[in-house]
Amino acid sequence: MTIPDTSLITCAICGRAFPSHSAVSGELVRLEVASVIRKAHPEWSSDKFICREDLNDFRGKYVHSLLESEKGELSTLEHDVVRSLQEHELLSSNIEAEFEQKWSFGERLADRIATRLQRQARDHGVRQVQAQVGEPGSGRGSR
Repeated sequence: MTIPDTSLITCAICGRAFPSHSAVSGELVRLEVASVIRKAHPEWSSDKFICREDLNDFRGKYVHSLLESEKGELSTLEHDVVRSLQEHELLSSNIEAEFEQKWSFGERLADRIATRLQRQARDHGVRQVQAQVGEPGSGRGSR
């Protein structure tokens, strides 16, 4: 029987204590992100630990600086992406549901017809292949 590790690790950035699974060793932090951390906290080094919340904050700052250096100024969408990275938010949504809501009746009908025709063509092609190879149920090769 193994005993779970209940030791706490102190974050070198915020000073709070966290369970070991909620802290990341500085050795595992990407060099680019570590550079951003050191700019804000010169005392931080790879032999220290950082909590996931602070690490995500610095990852967001790194992405922000990267995007800003490329374009000069961030768009609203890019700001939203950086913020969601920092806050662990879901970036995607069900685009098909949103898109489908904006279809007219004629567009939905045309899509249904096209989908049925595709299925029929696919099924017909499968039956032809089955007939050519003599698979059971194809009418050929069964005794």
